[in-house]
Amino acid sequence: RAHYRHRTNGYVKTDIKHHGVRLACERGSRWNRHAFNRWRDIGKTIVEVPTGSGSYYLKVDGIARTEVSASARPSVQHGIPSSYVICRKDPDQDEVRMSDFHYDSSTGQFGTLLVAADSNSCSMPISIEMPSVQFSNP
Repeated sequence: RAHYRHRTNGYVKTDIKHHGVRLACERGSRWNRHAFNRWRDIGKTIVEVPTGSGSYYLKVDGIARTEVSASARPSVQHGIPSSYVICRKDPDQDEVRMSDFHYDSSTGQFGTLLVAADSNSCSMPISIEMPSVQFSNP
């Protein structure tokens, strides 16, 4: 626990443009537990793949990013296909929305991930809860 605390930064939501990058084991580094990256994963397809034990892997580029229960699958909760694209809403539109990793402890609101059935549907994305990294059998 102490090892984790030394390497976790508090969440800062500002317009800081210049900041240093710390190595994973360096004191003060930040460990993120989000399954997806809102910059590197834009436009990539998430595929829900059964694990064989009643849960599903959410995979990007063939790599399992997290595991969810059958009922927690975004395709089940939001009525979308079992493969879907991570979106970034068009900045030319009135409302510019990105996937958001922020967790607001006062409201209990988790971050969101914008997805759509395909890249042509990203003008009207669906907002799903940002999945955390979790595996039943690591």
